[in-house]
Amino acid sequence: MIEVKNVPEDWEGLIRMINESEMNGKYRVLEIIETVPDPDTRESRLRGLDGGRPFRYMLNEMFPSLRRVEYRVEFTVKEYSLEESELIMQKNPEQLNLYELTLLYNNYPEDSAERILIFNAIIRLFPDHPVANNNAAARLLTGGDAPAAARFIEKIEQNEDFPEAYNNLGVYYMLTEDIDKAEIYFNKARIATSFPRSAYTEEEVIHNIEELNKKREDLRIRERYKR
Repeated sequence: MIEVKNVPEDWEGLIRMINESEMNGKYRVLEIIETVPDPDTRESRLRGLDGGRPFRYMLNEMFPSLRRVEYRVEFTVKEYSLEESELIMQKNPEQLNLYELTLLYNNYPEDSAERILIFNAIIRLFPDHPVANNNAAARLLTGGDAPAAARFIEKIEQNEDFPEAYNNLGVYYMLTEDIDKAEIYFNKARIATSFPRSAYTEEEVIHNIEELNKKREDLRIRERYKR
């Protein structure tokens, strides 16, 4: 199904470009455009204005950008079943989206060869996707491997508004003993538990905050013995 629309002359776009420009006589040009209703008469007045200089400027600097074709293509991508995803993963993993790869990943036992293979495919195919990086960080943090999680944490923090990652960020900074930063993220995570479809529960965050307080006390004791 194809739907075609056309606009013979984009006067609104031209007005916007004139307002943003530094062209000479712009206000006289705008006055003609806004007060002369007939398009042919309007164009004739513009061509005759100031010896045609404003019109030639628009012809060279503005009209080319206003002559354009815009397309919007809508399509539906078929989601693969788990069985289909398994077959595709063996030969063409790039044909799977992040959701399908995640479902496939969760279908295998922890630390299985298949899980590791899918994990590596996800971070290769979606290196900048916040969800992919958050999941990768979570997997490594669960095993206590904060150094390996660092590169994913760095990418997550580039997304300023990604509350799904707050809890993992708090865990990372707790493991690396940046207590103040961990506390900031755990407090953000606690607030985020009230959001619809939160990635974690308030009980989980409270547990982590309690662990953080224990960690803070341990660090204080360690510092005391250093003296």
